[in-house]
Amino acid sequence: MIEILLTILLIFAGLLGALLLMLLVVLLSPVRLRLALQEGTFFLWAGLGPFRLRLLPPKPKKKKGHRRKKRRRKARASAAPSASEKRPPAAQAEPAQKQSAVRVEPETPEERPVSEKGDPNPRRSKRFQPRKKLDFNQIKLTVQQLTDYARLALDAMGQLRRRIQVRRLQIHAVIATGDASSTAMAFGSAAAAFGLLEPLLEEKFRIKRRDIAVDCAFDRTESTVEFDIEFSALTIRLLVIGLRIGLRFWKQYKENQEKAVLL
Repeated sequence: MIEILLTILLIFAGLLGALLLMLLVVLLSPVRLRLALQEGTFFLWAGLGPFRLRLLPPKPKKKKGHRRKKRRRKARASAAPSASEKRPPAAQAEPAQKQSAVRVEPETPEERPVSEKGDPNPRRSKRFQPRKKLDFNQIKLTVQQLTDYARLALDAMGQLRRRIQVRRLQIHAVIATGDASSTAMAFGSAAAAFGLLEPLLEEKFRIKRRDIAVDCAFDRTESTVEFDIEFSALTIRLLVIGLRIGLRFWKQYKENQEKAVLL
């Protein structure tokens, strides 16, 4: 008996240890978000650790082969009864026609058909009821409350900015207008704008790899821009920030409710 209990405890401890190990790996794995614009197509990926999932554009569905369709058609044809089996005998067909011609009206509500009784399942009718719309006139916030919520939102953005790392920042722009003088002026403006943007991004974010280039093409008529940006942050850091900011928002909401009751 003791050996059985020890075996059960060991199995339970092993399962609990495996779950804790998996949770630890997930918390210490980076959450990644990648945005890219290549050849006029926008791509969006999301990933956790070594795994990655493409969200946009969705992958095309694989077409099923013609052999499967043929097999299904053959199976349906073999499963369907023949025309001779479908036809009822002449002796049974006449009474059935006579019975269908005579219709007896039900007298009690229990004998009525389902269409006359109504929907037997009242829960099903509730699903099709119109949803109540949110009345924004009922949500009244003072200037002080809006200021408090805005301060919390800015604080949350600042904390996220400090914890998020830009693993890849790649921007390639080619300026072209079809006119040489206009192209040169537009190229100068774009180069100056990117020159001001680069140190600002380095100040606000931690950038691991950076590749920003601006070029001009006098033999083209349209400008093109391609970028590839990837963000990452540890799951445990995002979870801690979310819990901290959520608790602060909840406390602020409770304080506003208490002040409204007192007034």
